Amino acid sequence: MLKAIFIQNLIRLLLSICIFFIFISIQNDNKRKIFDSLKVDFKSTCCLLICFITIYLISHSSNEFKTPLSLIVISGAMFLTGISEELIYRVIAMNCYENYSWTVIICQALVFAIIGHGIFNNFQTNILLRFPLGILLGVVYKVTHRLWYGAYLHGLYDTIIFAGFF
Repeated sequence: MLKAIFIQNLIRLLLSICIFFIFISIQNDNKRKIFDSLKVDFKSTCCLLICFITIYLISHSSNEFKTPLSLIVISGAMFLTGISEELIYRVIAMNCYENYSWTVIICQALVFAIIGHGIFNNFQTNILLRFPLGILLGVVYKVTHRLWYGAYLHGLYDTIIFAGFF
């Protein structure tokens, strides 16, 4: 099961990258700004380290992480999900508009909540959990102009959900 989860999320990331390059190919004005959002800096690396320490601490109180390998595979899969969804919902969706207004943040969060995990959760759960998460991640992207902060937070959130804390 762990292998299937990891492969599924790897495929999701590859599809997101393909969509990203299609989006970039039709962009004329925003290319530099979009590529700048993909840069890794020292702060985002520290954020990743904090996320992994948090996941390690969570793993000691969850039954889902039975072995060190399961911890690595599950958290890796969840971070792949975070990166792929942030690439689609924040980098692409929010860069379609010039200034990342609140309207754009709310619209992308609503689409994120409605589309995301629709098979696994009911509509109310998606709206109650994923809509506020989409707004938070949209604000993080608006403030930082970086993919990585939101992707790490998203991966941490997915790992916490998978671990059964919500």
